[in-house]
Amino acid sequence: MINNTFLIIQSQFSDKKNELIKLKQFVITDSSANDEICFDISERCNFYSIKDIMKILNISTSKEVKSLIKKLELNQTTYSRMKNNELFYNMDAINRLNSYLKFRVA
Repeated sequence: MINNTFLIIQSQFSDKKNELIKLKQFVITDSSANDEICFDISERCNFYSIKDIMKILNISTSKEVKSLIKKLELNQTTYSRMKNNELFYNMDAINRLNSYLKFRVA
């Protein structure tokens, strides 16, 4: 009985190599239920991490972003929230950072 089960599994993967590739891609790209919930919440509310802010505003170091956030006092609950021991900032905070950077350049 064990040999039959092994042969069934072996034939399923050896006959259809494309199915095996699709299965591997499914396992790699599909996230768990908890991860999906976290990503959905961050996408709906438009909260961004410091790395995302670096990419959006084209800033090279996270230290510079943190100092700007501290200088503009964006650690308040209206602009940020804590998730998984990391602060995420909303679009208002990013707009204020962007305006400050434009003002500083001009």
